Amino acid sequence: MQCPKCKSEDAVKLSVVHAAGLSDIQSSARGHAWALGDSGLLLGFSSSQAIGTSQTALSKLAAPPCKKRYRHVILTWLIGLALGSWFILVIISPTGSLGSRTLSQMHRFAFLFSTVIVLMLAVLWRFNHMIFPRRRELWNRSFMCQRCGEIFQLPVERCHS
Repeated sequence: MQCPKCKSEDAVKLSVVHAAGLSDIQSSARGHAWALGDSGLLLGFSSSQAIGTSQTALSKLAAPPCKKRYRHVILTWLIGLALGSWFILVIISPTGSLGSRTLSQMHRFAFLFSTVIVLMLAVLWRFNHMIFPRRRELWNRSFMCQRCGEIFQLPVERCHS
């Protein structure tokens, strides 16, 4: 396979570039110390452990597309309803009591805010079920030239009958 930019034959699949830049890290350390101070001899002991993953910048560049998460929108909805209701009750309502006008404003706000959140959830659902699979398929067909860094895709093979 040849790079369309520099015509090099040194191309690697993006999934391989991504995986090559990931490293699991697991380390532990123990220590002890002693010191002589005003109150006498002091002894200290410590230990620590670290577990994680290290990723190179090239691996991040070659990372696969990710699905969008719904939890941030739902959390925004809960916090927004609480703050909006508080704002209407404390700031806008002149008496601070739950009169019919205040309840009407709170219901109107809750309906409009929830409508916006439902529309956002619909957009996220559309992305996760329609756009994401196409981006994932494109990523699966993508290669990176090891000479110039160009990212390119294999053409989709079509059967002619």
